[in-house]
Amino acid sequence: MPIPTTISVYHGTNLFAAKTIANHGVWLSVQRRLTDFGPGFYVTLNRKQAQKWALVKSREPQAYKSLIDRLNISFDEYIKHPDTRKAAYLVYDIDLTQLKKLNGKCFPLPNHYTWLSHKKEWEQFVKNCINGQSYQFDYVYGPVGKAHKDIPFALDFSNSKDQLSLASEASIQCFMKPTIIAIKEERLSSKWTKSIFSIPSLRGQRMKLDLLRTIKQELMSIGNLSKKEKKLLFS
Repeated sequence: MPIPTTISVYHGTNLFAAKTIANHGVWLSVQRRLTDFGPGFYVTLNRKQAQKWALVKSREPQAYKSLIDRLNISFDEYIKHPDTRKAAYLVYDIDLTQLKKLNGKCFPLPNHYTWLSHKKEWEQFVKNCINGQSYQFDYVYGPVGKAHKDIPFALDFSNSKDQLSLASEASIQCFMKPTIIAIKEERLSSKWTKSIFSIPSLRGQRMKLDLLRTIKQELMSIGNLSKKEKKLLFS
């Protein structure tokens, strides 16, 4: 199956933030610091994952001082704005050809056959990032981390959630103009909800899953190329 030159990625948030991003672009300086892959603008290849995160962000809107200061508004103006309680997500097309030229770090997902050999490295990387250690990658891709349900203070991973953190202006430039999709809570609970995997035929569903798997493998592979290999491959 041919590798596409662009793919769609999704960022779940509230409608206020979605409009701000669409109007002003991504401000890396206002992103949260102590996250799985460090400060960056996070997107996912899974539309439904972004939809669910949008509901979380709209139910519990958080005002970060760096964003409030940048917008020159008060905390109350942000929290009381009607759009902060409305769920939305951004859809971006991202240019893989440009992304491939950057310095990236990619971890396999848990369902990939190489995951076990990279699991400890992923754990240490995430622990370092949430403790404030910085890195020099333009982007990082891999599974979402979470608290271990049985071991206090231990780190676990999600089997179904992925994340791509864009951490440099060069990686942000790989984005094309976003589309804002406002959603309602009942849409996610409805049996008619369409996700990235919703295709009428089984054959079509297999094709979609194969394409998504190919894209994820491509992201993982380009992140593991050396700079010399990238220069030879894309020059």
